[in-house]
Amino acid sequence: MKKRNLLILLLALAAALIPALGAARTLSYGSTGDDVTALQERLTALGYYTFRITGKYQERSQKAVSDFQAASGLPVTGKADDALQALLFSEEAAPKPTPTPAPTLSLKEAYPGKPLQYESSGANVRRIQTRLKELGYYQIEISGNFLKNTRSAVIAFQQQNGITADGIVGQETWNALFFADDAVDAAATPKPTPSPTPVPYRIGVDITNQVTTVYGLDDANGYTQIVKRMLCTTGTVKDPTPLGVFTLNGRTARWCYFDKWGTHAQYWTRITSSIAFHSVIYSEPNEMALATSTYRNLGKRGSHGCIRLLVDDARWIYKNCGKGTEVEIYEGASDPELPQSLKPAPLDTSVMLPQATPQPTEPPVYASDALPPMPFKTLSKGVESEAVYWLQCKLKELGYYNGTITGGYYGGTIEAVKAFQRDNGLSVDGKAGKETLTRLYADVLATPSPEPSPTAAPTANVIATPLPPPTAKPSESPQNP
Repeated sequence: MKKRNLLILLLALAAALIPALGAARTLSYGSTGDDVTALQERLTALGYYTFRITGKYQERSQKAVSDFQAASGLPVTGKADDALQALLFSEEAAPKPTPTPAPTLSLKEAYPGKPLQYESSGANVRRIQTRLKELGYYQIEISGNFLKNTRSAVIAFQQQNGITADGIVGQETWNALFFADDAVDAAATPKPTPSPTPVPYRIGVDITNQVTTVYGLDDANGYTQIVKRMLCTTGTVKDPTPLGVFTLNGRTARWCYFDKWGTHAQYWTRITSSIAFHSVIYSEPNEMALATSTYRNLGKRGSHGCIRLLVDDARWIYKNCGKGTEVEIYEGASDPELPQSLKPAPLDTSVMLPQATPQPTEPPVYASDALPPMPFKTLSKGVESEAVYWLQCKLKELGYYNGTITGGYYGGTIEAVKAFQRDNGLSVDGKAGKETLTRLYADVLATPSPEPSPTAAPTANVIATPLPPPTAKPSESPQNP
């Protein structure tokens, strides 16, 4: 050992005496090149690096170098300087230590880390059989093989103790067997099975409109209450986000790393083995290293299949939507107003987050028998106002508008106004001017007063005729907003 420590010291001193021109460059996070490839290959041979050879010095390379430094009794910096590389490529380089085998577990020991089920075998199965025999559920020889009799005994134990009876010894069943002071034996009165608690949320991802919606439970335990809507980015046409219904398994990560693209994201929540919810993209695990294009492009396709969100939105799912939450990914009907209403504020580059904006006000109150906002002003694309909100409500009531009522005048509203104009003999321009609005609200506008008869024609009895009510969309019944 003394000889080896002396050699390490001599290598370090030799490295210090090498002229700068001939010294190997220090490799650290972000380095790339053939020397990084050689470093990864050497660390692989010594058992420290188990990832694919990339030639890029990132987290896994940094961790492997740190482990080698620790095993060699060197200061742990995660950087491969000239002295470190000299030692690494020498015959004195220490291979990764073999971990000491874990001691045999006692009967009352922590959960072994994975479920035990049919066809499992080994010491932990013997422990389960021994405990089940003590409690009167298992009657035959302790074999260490999890077969039919063991499964039947586990199911009987689970039924007696109010646990989901699946015949699998997961953590809940293990703890009930070995740690519960009130474990019910085979002859005792069974514990009541607890009523399952409904999963609080269900998530819908509409790839047509690039909108993710979280639904909460209503009084009938149906997922109909909109809790949160979020603008998102889903997969491209080349790498589409898969359609279907999926269930979250509870796997999350505060920061994730996409090794195929060398990028990072915050608040990763797994959907399937290949897609997840996560934040916009970063070049490194640093909140200031935001790839700003992924922020600007929210609302457009652009990912490799995952669902990208604003940081706060990804955090909300990460914290609130756990194991068992269903996620439905589908193609919805086009609704231009909805994503427009969810667009984030401009980016504050000092913190790489949306600029602070005032809290949204409560939506206007629409009443089908009340007067709309007056006086009439021409409404057109891009206008966001209470008058547009009323316009959308009225058009939906008459069957022309099927989108989300947001108060923003965009593609869906323009098409609805054109259809109304066309059906009511008006100039079709998609703008809600005075003539269109007067016709639209004819049923609630005040009836004009009769005009007096001209004195030159006493026999004439001319009365101004009020406009007829607005025409509902043909072949469709009027709808409530």
